[in-house]
Amino acid sequence: MRILMVTYHFPPDGAIGAVRPYEFAQLLPQHGVDVWVLTVLPEYAQRLDPSAVPEGIPMERIIRTSVLPSRRDRYLQMTQGLRRWIRGRTGKVNPSQDSSSGASHSPRRTPLLWRCFTDWLSYPDWYAGWRHPALQAADSLMREVHFSAVLSTAPPRTAALIGLAIAQRYGLPYILDLQDPWLPSGAEWTGGRLCPLFRRLHERVFVDCMRQAGIIVANTSVLAENLQQKYPQCRGKVHVIPNGVPRHLPVDIAPAVPSFRFVVGHFGTVYGARTARAFLEGLGLWLKSGKTKERTQDIEVWFYGEAVEDIEGQARELGLEAVVHVHPPIARVQAIQLMRQSTVLLLLAQKQPLQIPAKTYEYLAMGKPIIAMTEHDGATGRLLRDAPSCYITETADEVVQALERLWHNYIRGEALFADRTQFVEPLRYPNLAEQLASLVKDVVQRG
Repeated sequence: MRILMVTYHFPPDGAIGAVRPYEFAQLLPQHGVDVWVLTVLPEYAQRLDPSAVPEGIPMERIIRTSVLPSRRDRYLQMTQGLRRWIRGRTGKVNPSQDSSSGASHSPRRTPLLWRCFTDWLSYPDWYAGWRHPALQAADSLMREVHFSAVLSTAPPRTAALIGLAIAQRYGLPYILDLQDPWLPSGAEWTGGRLCPLFRRLHERVFVDCMRQAGIIVANTSVLAENLQQKYPQCRGKVHVIPNGVPRHLPVDIAPAVPSFRFVVGHFGTVYGARTARAFLEGLGLWLKSGKTKERTQDIEVWFYGEAVEDIEGQARELGLEAVVHVHPPIARVQAIQLMRQSTVLLLLAQKQPLQIPAKTYEYLAMGKPIIAMTEHDGATGRLLRDAPSCYITETADEVVQALERLWHNYIRGEALFADRTQFVEPLRYPNLAEQLASLVKDVVQRG
């Protein structure tokens, strides 16, 4: 049995979204499902990582294409010349002309019009320019290989739309794999982040994808429940296969040597509703309590990765600049090494009730204590509340309590560690690939 997997993110793309399709592409053949991968050339990767070399997959089965400029890309290219001209004339850019928020205009009309314009530029997402090259490559491939099904993994949404188009064109069963919710949460809709017109358009396209799909795979049980409740007509199609622990990453089963420093490490992008603010406020309160006494110099907090908020500025504001260190993104291999050197791992997952950040599973494999800034009843909270040595915190006061408990054990010379072998084993990708292979075979047999 052969399937075509459509995924934008794939090694050497170092984005966390590349892990799931790569693991499945490696492992599904062990269960009788051979995989061809339709993806992009390395220069179009979201985060190129030369160390992330795909292994265990015949290179002729990885079909890479170019990406054409999207409407958004063309608009940005057109406006660059205008910005340069304005800077040449005035020596600076007029905020009212360069603002993307429309704040200098009427708060009633312009923000909505601007959102609709920018949503049109970005529809269905920033990767829309991949559609035409991908469909061309698929047409060529179909003349050489007979496939039993098409599987797309999203985001980006464009990957799902390409997968659906290929399946419809060649009359193949379609499998929709959702790594994240297709649509933002209700809070994001009502917060005015998207134009209502494009909200309805996204909803219509998503419903069409679900209707055409033989199977819909959600990566959290909360997302699956949400889909089943909102779209009862698709209830029987929805299955749960979570993200998991990569095959190359062994689950630590023995405590590390106690560290000479108390290091809290965060690895990954801080974006959307995720914020370090409450954690930093809790850290400040804890340090000011005096319980660390003369050993404050032992404490460090690392942030590795991009951030849409000014973490360094917040640290200075709270008097934490000597403790908090912000670093640029690093390769995943380096990140794993630094996770193992950390004493505690910090996870930011606020206001994303349907999602679990993929790095959560890497954190779990480390055996380190985890402080998770997330809601207790969300997808991340549900997963971690049953995991050993995980602290779910929502407020600065809860952060203080978690840090105090961990610090107490640290100063006693204990190696902070939890054996999560039994908890993690069902979440390893070899087990998840077996589940996916079973679903693929079922949808193919049903035609």
